[in-house]
Amino acid sequence: FVVDAFAEKSFEGNPAAVVLFSDTSYPPDEILKKIAREFNLSETAFLTPHPFSTSTSPHYNLRWFTPKLEIELCGHATLASAFSLFSSIHKDNHSKISFHTLSGVLETSFESGSVSMSFPDDVPVPVDDAKCVEVISRACGLKVDDMLYVGRGRSFFLCVVVDETKVDLKNVDGVDEKLLQDAFGEQAIILTAKSRSSDADFTSRVFGINIGIKEDPVTGSAHCLLAPLWINILGSDTVSERNGKLKGYQASERGGYVGVEWLREKGIVRLTGSAVMVAEGKMYL
Repeated sequence: FVVDAFAEKSFEGNPAAVVLFSDTSYPPDEILKKIAREFNLSETAFLTPHPFSTSTSPHYNLRWFTPKLEIELCGHATLASAFSLFSSIHKDNHSKISFHTLSGVLETSFESGSVSMSFPDDVPVPVDDAKCVEVISRACGLKVDDMLYVGRGRSFFLCVVVDETKVDLKNVDGVDEKLLQDAFGEQAIILTAKSRSSDADFTSRVFGINIGIKEDPVTGSAHCLLAPLWINILGSDTVSERNGKLKGYQASERGGYVGVEWLREKGIVRLTGSAVMVAEGKMYL
């Protein structure tokens, strides 16, 4: 399958390839890497049936590969995987699909045309290193005064909140790849700001140049960090007005919306998004 995740029509959101193997075991990793390079999308998801799976409670093993390496968590390729299964094998059972991954068991469900996913939260920790902040400002073409907050997460090394009154994220013209790689190694960077539009509560851009992605169109896993960040920034009154749910817009060229809800006591972020099937077929290995 090829699916546009976090999209309401084709060629929006973030495309992912989904490969379902009939066997319960995976082919060698080298084959998985070659398939991911063949699709050359930001992520390719690989699924095998899990021993726990039943007709009423489906379980799958799920792994994600960029064209460069295997990663521990990917939101849009999980959404694409769930959508592919809910649209085909499990089209008559929309209750729940469980995925066994390097990040634990991820629960998904299908409601009103959208997929909801429960991911572990990634609450950022402030970074107070002045040298680090200065490097980020130069790499992203920002002024230090434009940066309201710099945080560090488990999955994404850096998250930078910018002043929406001074910086329009849509106008950020990429990042200095070499400068970021020399300073921070193989990690990704999130730029985020309060939304200028009433269509969303916050906006973001994600640059993952050091993990094989120059810019990710829509990044579900980044919202595991963005959800607690913006719920804390916007405050309880705003969050209560929205029944505990916020909406993010990732302002890449393709663009896409991600619904978020932070279940703080459980350490879970619930992500919601729509998807569109673009292609399906067979692979011959």
